Amino acid sequence: MRKLNRMKYSLIILYSFVSITCFSQNSIYTWKSTFGTTAYSGEFDSTIISKSMLDDMCMLCNKHIPLPDLSYYYQAENPDTILYKLDSTYDESIKWINSLNILDSSKWDTIINYRIELLTNGCHFIKTIIEAYNNPTILEERYPLDTCSQFIQIMIIGGDSMLNFWKDYTYQRCYKSNIDPESCFERLYTSKMENDDKYKYVRLKLLTSAWRNCYAQNHPRDYEYIDLNEEFKSLFISVKSYNMFQ
Repeated sequence: MRKLNRMKYSLIILYSFVSITCFSQNSIYTWKSTFGTTAYSGEFDSTIISKSMLDDMCMLCNKHIPLPDLSYYYQAENPDTILYKLDSTYDESIKWINSLNILDSSKWDTIINYRIELLTNGCHFIKTIIEAYNNPTILEERYPLDTCSQFIQIMIIGGDSMLNFWKDYTYQRCYKSNIDPESCFERLYTSKMENDDKYKYVRLKLLTSAWRNCYAQNHPRDYEYIDLNEEFKSLFISVKSYNMFQ
């Protein structure tokens, strides 16, 4: 009787092993993260998730969406074109995200919403910068932060006071943290003062460089951070990473 039971148990184990062998088909998927120099190779069960679904979920987690940004003061003086392009990029990106074939689960619903939130916040931030070129007080209304208010106030004052502020700011920046401070100061300040549009240039730099960097350094996230690449890696049975430049 015991011998018969042992045989039954062995048959059950054997059947389970055969079932796993027949119905579990492990495959390899490779990708690289958006930032950095790391590539990954992951083993996945193709009977549970398809490669095409992994392609979409990888793009959701790792694809960088470049947003039109303020690079020249003439864009801010006539902002309709760049604002239209920003809105179009946002609408197209939302449609793209919603068209992806993603696992149907509350976890991945959260990740989709998180990616949309990042995109929405980014577009809103750039739109504010574009509009603030002609009305710096918008920055105080939408992003109140005392630490960076000096940049807003000097943009409001404008004129030679703004140029002198930029001179001192640039001097401190170049001579404290640059390996070639003279060239840095020449490039960011001296050479620009010969231009008829020097006031426009300085206003743009104060907005897109000085204030923006200050805000980024001092403003805490108002949403819970999610490491999207780590979430994508969780889909795999095992993952190996490689340095692409080794």
